[in-house]
Amino acid sequence: MKSLDAFIVKLSLGAASRFLIVLPSLFLIFHLLIIAGVLPHSIVWGGRLTDQTMLPFELLALALNLLLMLVGGVAGGFVTSSGARSVVEKIQWFLFYFVVVNTVLALFSTTLFEVLLTPVTAIYAVCLYRIAKFGEGDVV
Repeated sequence: MKSLDAFIVKLSLGAASRFLIVLPSLFLIFHLLIIAGVLPHSIVWGGRLTDQTMLPFELLALALNLLLMLVGGVAGGFVTSSGARSVVEKIQWFLFYFVVVNTVLALFSTTLFEVLLTPVTAIYAVCLYRIAKFGEGDVV
């Protein structure tokens, strides 16, 4: 694990925080397009959603992406509120483990689109690990 930590710590805190702002921003737009009906809901959540079940899952996706952006914003110093920092300190490891599980599950998705997006969730996991484990320090 030490060699993995040495590799991950080479990712700067600034880069990790920017990834967690930019990528989820794009996915917010993507999920809003699904909610609006512009994109089919069959390409997400393993293709298992119906018109009746789509909205709660898409709202969950929006909330998770907003939380990822909050982690990136706090880590990058863009959000300086002590309340936001407190929230991030409480959720960052949960988000990391959630994203790791999601990455593994995406590999076995029934939709090609989700399988192709697996590297994005892996990037999320690396950035979350970098921020949660090392914070502002660069020493392994």
